[in-house]
Amino acid sequence: MIQRLVNLQRDPAMDDLYSWLDVVFAYAAGKPFVYCSRYHPSPRVFGLARTHGVQLVWSPLHEIPPALLERHGTWRLLWLSESQSECLAERLATAKTDRPAAVRSLTGPVTRIR
Repeated sequence: MIQRLVNLQRDPAMDDLYSWLDVVFAYAAGKPFVYCSRYHPSPRVFGLARTHGVQLVWSPLHEIPPALLERHGTWRLLWLSESQSECLAERLATAKTDRPAAVRSLTGPVTRIR
């Protein structure tokens, strides 16, 4: 699933919310999925979920308890295979947007565990 999400960025026509959700909903096929957002999901989002047999439940961001947001507000650890790590490093180094700098500021130094 991770590689499929990374590959979406290679095609600007596919690098959008709906393509991302299509991959995620395919992964979660037949299961419930909580969608947290500021705004109510569009009919298109609900349609994508139905396509994959996903029971979509919307949770407004302002209703998430502050303690839960604090506990899950940072990404602490990301386990990647060697090829996924190399792909991520290459894409961050060659990206043509300001997103890599933002990602680097969040991730800090990268430590490889072998």
